[in-house]
Amino acid sequence: MPAAETRGALVGIQNEQEFYSDHYLAEIFDQDLKKTAGQWRKDADARGEPGRTPDAALRGLKDEYFQFRAEFGAEQD
Repeated sequence: MPAAETRGALVGIQNEQEFYSDHYLAEIFDQDLKKTAGQWRKDADARGEPGRTPDAALRGLKDEYFQFRAEFGAEQD
């Protein structure tokens, strides 16, 4: 798959200075992501916290972050 097609298939991911091969991004990367996400789910289930994966935990911090940012900005003024 040409580099332009590979980059278009991975929204939000840029292959800066061709760090990864086009083959890896086109054929293997997606599988690696699925394996990692699957392992995160298994680990969360083993801890007795289903759905508490690292990506979900990070997403859960966004409200606190924006609230803190707003408060800090107000104090800074």
